[in-house]
Amino acid sequence: MNIKIDADNLNEAVLDIVDSLTVHNLKQTRESFIIDYEAANEGRSIGVFSFDNNEVEAFELSRRIEALDLILDWFDGDHQPYDFGV
Repeated sequence: MNIKIDADNLNEAVLDIVDSLTVHNLKQTRESFIIDYEAANEGRSIGVFSFDNNEVEAFELSRRIEALDLILDWFDGDHQPYDFGV
């Protein structure tokens, strides 16, 4: 058996896997922040950033959602940013 591995192809494959895992994790984090953001707007905050102020909580979560949307747009051209309804 003669297996020949092209280093360039292997490197590209590994980078594709890392990118895919990164995007997956960013999307999961974003979804979690969106759930928390919507809860804070409804007065059901879990206190991630502010334990006594839902407005501050929602603002801090919105900043992180926007940041993740910016990053995900770079990795995934079909990404749709969260609509904050403003």
